Amino acid sequence: MIQESFKNQTEGMNEARGLGWQIIEDDSIKCTVVGHLGFTGTSIWIDPKRGTYVILLTNRVHPSREKYHIPYLRELL
Repeated sequence: MIQESFKNQTEGMNEARGLGWQIIEDDSIKCTVVGHLGFTGTSIWIDPKRGTYVILLTNRVHPSREKYHIPYLRELL
């Protein structure tokens, strides 16, 4: 079931999506990564073939809903 959720379920559409996951395929490095971005800035990215993952837990609604630093933090990771 988990492996099926990582497969593209939206063939022919603009964005590749699994069951709850965004799918990024990079042919230049032969890598497929799945992930999810949350409203409060949380992120999870998984490389199933390499067995690696990154999780960023944030709370952008405190003290405000502005996301000034979230994109910068994601780039650092």
